[in-house]
Amino acid sequence: MTLARIPRIAFLVFSSVLLFGFIGSGGSDPSNSLTPQFTPTASAAQLADGDQSCSASSLRGTYAVPAQGTIVGQIPGFPPPPFPIGEAALVSFDGVGNLSGKTTINMRGVVLQLTFSGTCIVNSDCTTKTTVRSSLGFVVGDATILVRGAREFRDVQTDSFQVGTRNGVRIAD
Repeated sequence: MTLARIPRIAFLVFSSVLLFGFIGSGGSDPSNSLTPQFTPTASAAQLADGDQSCSASSLRGTYAVPAQGTIVGQIPGFPPPPFPIGEAALVSFDGVGNLSGKTTINMRGVVLQLTFSGTCIVNSDCTTKTTVRSSLGFVVGDATILVRGAREFRDVQTDSFQVGTRNGVRIAD
């Protein structure tokens, strides 16, 4: 698959949930733990292209998910913020609320390659709450809006130490 086949993506950040899971856990120091905070990010009025309602079966297939953002909170073992973060992930949803995937994250020149799995609760208004566990064992979450019949999603990282968004685009059913 070439990059030309992936539609333009304005924001990003689903797979960064993995890196942010590492960061948000405080690394090996539990006193530095940051807890993900979930906030509503959309209502049914914000759905695009005639989306009416969603369910777990709406979210299925493999999505390409690039991400970028800025670390704004101190991460143990890293220089003081702010600094950029970038990520590219593939995530697969099974249509019954489970997900898995792999990601490569670049955080101020430190590159991590991780796998992950998790669950996604899909609301009828096409908002979701996702919980992900990375191969490093860290658990994090995201708030997401499904759009265009769940062929795409818009996601926001809800941790207080990072500002970033991501768009997922379905590349395979």
